[in-house]
Amino acid sequence: MIIRYDRYVTKSILIVFLVCVNSLFINNPTASGIIAMIEMITLFFAALFCDIDVLFKMLLVFMSCGIENQYYATGGRTSEFFSFYKLPIGGIYPFFVIVMIALIRCYFKYGIVLPIKSSQNNRFFFYTLSVVMAVLAFPMTILTIFLNDNGILYLSEMWKYNARDAYQMIVIMALMVLFFHSYYNNREIVGEIKELLLMLLSCMCLAAVILILMKNYYINWGAEKVLSCPLLFFFSPGLVLFVYEKRGLYYLLAGCLSLIIQMKYTVGIAGTWWLYVIGVFVVFLKIILETKSDYRKWLLSVALLVLAMIGLWFFIGSGYITSVNGQISYKLNTIIKYATGIGSIHRSVSSTSASISARIEEIVNVFLEFAHKPYFVLMGKGYGGTVRKYWGLSNWNRSTTSTFPLVMITNRVYSAFHIAVAEVIINYGLLGLIHFAYLFILFLANVIKRNGSMWIVIGFLWYALFYSLFYSFDVGIIFICCGLVDTHKYSFRREK
Repeated sequence: MIIRYDRYVTKSILIVFLVCVNSLFINNPTASGIIAMIEMITLFFAALFCDIDVLFKMLLVFMSCGIENQYYATGGRTSEFFSFYKLPIGGIYPFFVIVMIALIRCYFKYGIVLPIKSSQNNRFFFYTLSVVMAVLAFPMTILTIFLNDNGILYLSEMWKYNARDAYQMIVIMALMVLFFHSYYNNREIVGEIKELLLMLLSCMCLAAVILILMKNYYINWGAEKVLSCPLLFFFSPGLVLFVYEKRGLYYLLAGCLSLIIQMKYTVGIAGTWWLYVIGVFVVFLKIILETKSDYRKWLLSVALLVLAMIGLWFFIGSGYITSVNGQISYKLNTIIKYATGIGSIHRSVSSTSASISARIEEIVNVFLEFAHKPYFVLMGKGYGGTVRKYWGLSNWNRSTTSTFPLVMITNRVYSAFHIAVAEVIINYGLLGLIHFAYLFILFLANVIKRNGSMWIVIGFLWYALFYSLFYSFDVGIIFICCGLVDTHKYSFRREK
C-alpha cells in the first residue's frame, strides 16, 4: 500500500500541536516561558534569513496560535504569565522588533508597493486611507499631549494606552504591507494565504477537542466552562461560510463543531460572540437560499437544522434562557431582553450589568467629545484618544468588574473602549469614520450580491468587533485584504 504524503494534513498537525502546547502549559510559567522564547527565536531567524512570503506565513501562524490575554486564558491576572506576546525577557517588544525587521526588508527588496485599481488610475482607497490614518495619528497624538487634553499630562499611567494603540496600528499596517508585497512578488500566494487562514481556524476546532478531553479549562460564573486556548478560536464558527472553497465540506463540519463547542465552552468573550454568531448565521442562511444545487442545498439545510436543534437543546432543555448560570446565558438573556423590550428601557439601560448600553454610550460620548472640541473632528486625537463621560445611565466606574482600568476610573478620563468603532473614531476622527463606512458598504455589497466574498464578511466582523483590541485578532486584516483581491483587480506601482 502506498501512503501519499499530504502537506495540508502535515501542516494541520503541526498547527494543532502548537496550539495544544501553548495552551496546556499556560499555567506553568517556566514551561510557557521556554516555549515562548523558542517560538520568538524561530521567528527572529525567519525575519533575518527567510523569504518575505515565508516570514509572513510564519508570522500569521505564531500570532494566531499564541495565548495573548491572561485573564481569558487563566481566569485571573495575579499569577506569573508568559506567552508569545509576553516573553520572560523583553515582554512584547521582541515581537515588534521582528515586525520592524520585516518592514525594513520589504522596503529594501521591493521599495514601496502601491496597489492601484486597474479600472481607474487611482490608489487603492482602503489601503491608502489606512496609511494616511496611521501616519497622521502620530502628530495628532503629540498635539493632544501638548494641549494637555483631558489633563493627560498629569495621568502618568495613561501613556501605555497611547503606546498600545500605536503598536496595534503598526502591526495591522505591517500585515497589510507584507500581504501586498508578497502578492507583488507572487500572485499565487493569495490562494496559499487563504488556505493558511482557513487551516488555522479549522485547526483551532481540532485542538479545542483535544484540550477539552485533557480538561484544559476552568470554571467561571459559577458553572460556565472557559476553554484555555488562543483567542482566534472565537472566529472558527465562521468557517461555515467557506463551504464553496476547496475542502468546503471539511470547513462546514469544522465550523459546526466549533459552534457546538463554544455553546458549552466559551473563550470568555460571550456578548460579542453572540453578535458574531448571529451575523454568521444570517449570511449562512443567505448562502443556503442562493444555492442552486439540490444536493448542496440539502446538505447546508441539514447542517443549519442540526445546529438549530443543538442550540435549542442547550439553551432551552438545559435552562440556559430561564436561568443565568454562565456568561453565555447571561449575554443571551441581555440580548433577548433588549430585543423583546422586557422591562422598562430606563431599567435596562441603567442596569449595572447592561454591557450593551455601556458600549452604545461609548460611541455617543465620542461624538459628544468632538462636539465639545471640534478641532479634533477631522483627524481625531491620535493614538490613545480619551473622552470624558457626558451622557449615559450605566456605571463606567465599577472597579470590581474592570469596566475600565483604575487610572481611568479614578480620573474620569476614558480610553481603550470596548467597541472598536468608538476606538476608531476617537483616534482617527472623520478619517476613521470614512474608513469604517467604506468597509461597511463593501460588507453590505458582498452580503447582498450573489457569490459575494465571504473574506470581506469575516474581515468586517473582525473590524467592527475587535479592531485594535487584540494582537492575535489582527490577522483579521488579512481576511479583508484577501477579499479586496477577490472583488477588485489590481496592478501595482513600485516606488523607491
